[in-house]
Amino acid sequence: MIVLSNMATNFLEQFVQNPNVAPKSIIIYDPPPNSVARKAEPLLNYPIPIIIHFAGTQSAEAINASDSVRSYVYEDQKQGFANPSSPNYNKPASRIAYTRTLKLLRDTLGPTFDLEKVR
Repeated sequence: MIVLSNMATNFLEQFVQNPNVAPKSIIIYDPPPNSVARKAEPLLNYPIPIIIHFAGTQSAEAINASDSVRSYVYEDQKQGFANPSSPNYNKPASRIAYTRTLKLLRDTLGPTFDLEKVR
């Protein structure tokens, strides 16, 4: 699993260029301009689950969902909405993004048991 912030998406570019490196999943928050995370073509064919969380100001760059890519736009949010040290931090939007990220991780990494049956 790899979690990328807006300053670390160059790692994603390395993975797209080298398909022999295969993390279990990739999670991206606030991809910067000109990032591969804003270009659908290389990501749509990548064989692992990817989530990209876009601030509302980035909504025009959101990638349409595919089997491997899930793209979420948080309307009325600015870049940095999920970063607690950012002046644009928004706790409710951040928690929604975090919940979606945890869902992907559970689906990808497990555990795969029914929590309702655990007592």
